[in-house]
Amino acid sequence: MALAFLRMLQLDGDLGSVHLDMGSDAKGAGGHKVLSEKDGTIEIESTRFPFAFSGDDKDPNGTRSITAFAPFNEEFNRFMLVVSSAKSEKLSVTWGKETKIFTKAELQKGVNLAAAFANHPLSAAFQKVDAAVADRQNFQTFMIKSVITQHRGILAMTQGDPEIAKALETVRDRLWMNDAKRYDAVRATLKPVKHTIVVAKAE
Repeated sequence: MALAFLRMLQLDGDLGSVHLDMGSDAKGAGGHKVLSEKDGTIEIESTRFPFAFSGDDKDPNGTRSITAFAPFNEEFNRFMLVVSSAKSEKLSVTWGKETKIFTKAELQKGVNLAAAFANHPLSAAFQKVDAAVADRQNFQTFMIKSVITQHRGILAMTQGDPEIAKALETVRDRLWMNDAKRYDAVRATLKPVKHTIVVAKAE
């Protein structure tokens, strides 16, 4: 269902990229700025975060297990690493605490880091944003379903009592003010994150 909605919204799914030209330089795009590069070690500052799944492939309480049945990463969660001019047929990519081995051809085409790495340096930043968004959504659900939608019935039952109408208007305004604070809280979590990707010849 979520995939259907995302497709209808015609979202691109491109969350940026890092392009390393071995022996030359590295460039970032789409919210990822390369701060330095030396011998395959790339220091990056990111302001866009890929979706970070929880749990493992078989955890019913996590979110990662759904990736085997839905092409979410391929369509809507692409943070690509492209490596050109590599001399080795196999290379290791270290991002955070995990290291993966890829072929020269795979990296030249582009590897989706968001799909390849279960836990990465941008996971914690994403989870902070996700938690703040969830808090706002929970508040909005309560505000609309349990409070504001009841105002019409209250006014009807009190025959449009002007004092009650005024009080309900005050309540409604205060609720929207609280919602705005939660919006600001979401925005406050969007802070740049510095991290490192290391590309080297695989042993």
